[in-house]
Amino acid sequence: MTLNTNALSSSAADGAASSGGAASPSAAFSGGAASSLAGHQPLSMRSYFIADQNPRHPAFMLVEGEHPLREDPHLVATGIGPGRTFVYLQDTSEEVMLRDAEYFNTLEIPDMASTGGAGWLKLNSGDVVFARELDKGCACGCDDVTQAALVNEQLLCAIPNGNKLVDNFLDAKQRALGDRELRGPSLPVEDPDTGIFTGGTAFERTPNAHSVNGARTYTLGLGIEQATQFVAPSVANKCSPESGMTTGLTMRQDLQKVR
Repeated sequence: MTLNTNALSSSAADGAASSGGAASPSAAFSGGAASSLAGHQPLSMRSYFIADQNPRHPAFMLVEGEHPLREDPHLVATGIGPGRTFVYLQDTSEEVMLRDAEYFNTLEIPDMASTGGAGWLKLNSGDVVFARELDKGCACGCDDVTQAALVNEQLLCAIPNGNKLVDNFLDAKQRALGDRELRGPSLPVEDPDTGIFTGGTAFERTPNAHSVNGARTYTLGLGIEQATQFVAPSVANKCSPESGMTTGLTMRQDLQKVR
C-alpha cells in the first residue's frame, strides 16, 4: 500500500468526492473482479416499479438471472445469501454529482413500519443494489459498483454514515499535506543550521517517510499477497515500540483507514 504525494496534492481529490447520497457510486465492495468478467453476456433486466416514488430518486432495474459481481470475493465474504439484484444508472458528471449530493444529504430514511415504505425501495435479506455509470457502464455488469447489500437484516452501505468516510479522507489528506504555507513543490530540504526540514508535505518531513525508489511515493502499510520467497517488511514499516505513535505513524494510520 503506497501513498503518492503528487496524487494526494491534486485538486481532483476535492471534486466530486464530496458526493455522499444514495446516488453516489463508491467502490466499497469492488475488488478488481471486473477484469476477469469481460466475457459475460449482457444482463437481462426489467424496470422495477415503486409506487409513489419521488422522480428525483434512482429508477431501479431488477436483474433477471445472476449478476456477475455477486461473485465478487469482497461481497461473498459478507456472508450474503441469495436475493434480488437491482441496478440503477448514474450520471457521474461533476455538475450532476454535486447537485445530487446536495439533495440526497438532506434525506432521512422513513420508518418502514409506520409508512409502509411508500416511494422507497425496500430491501430483503440477500438483496444487492449496484450503480452503473450512465452511457459508459458495461452491459454485462462487470463495471457496476456496489452501493448497498442487506446481509442478515444488516444494511451494508457503500459509504457508511453518510459523508463520514469522505470527511475522514479529507481530514487525513489535510494532515498529511500540512499547512499550505509550509508546503513546497519538491522534496523537503533540511536547514544545516537548525536541522529543520522545510518544503514538501508534512508527511515527507517526518522520519517515517521513506520513499520508494527515490520517487515521491511512500509506503503506508503492508499488502497481503502470496509470498514467492522470503521477504521482510520494508524500512518504512519498521519502527521501535519505544518510540510510540509518532506524527508520521499517526498520518499513515489515518490514511490507511480511508484507503
